[in-house]
Amino acid sequence: MNDTTPPPPEEDGPPGTAGPPDEDLLDRELRADPGDLGASLRALLEPPGDIRDRTSDVIGRSLTGTSTFAVAADLLGLGWRTARTILSDDPAPADGGSEGTEP
Repeated sequence: MNDTTPPPPEEDGPPGTAGPPDEDLLDRELRADPGDLGASLRALLEPPGDIRDRTSDVIGRSLTGTSTFAVAADLLGLGWRTARTILSDDPAPADGGSEGTEP
């Protein structure tokens, strides 16, 4: 048995269409439906009223946590460099020249 029927195209949109859904068409159809289903879908798809406050709160906490971690890492690094400088032998001068000699 040889099946010569091509496979159906991948559908992302409404049945019978290929490709992504048309957002404007979906919005018009949703507004045009006066029934309970349309009202339920509109209520479900509408963003909550406090979304701005919740979003800014989550972002603020995330940035504060990241900032706290960065400051702690910087202070730990500073302490390590300070201890290394105090406890190690006298390092070579930064300019590469020897001390006590003039060019």
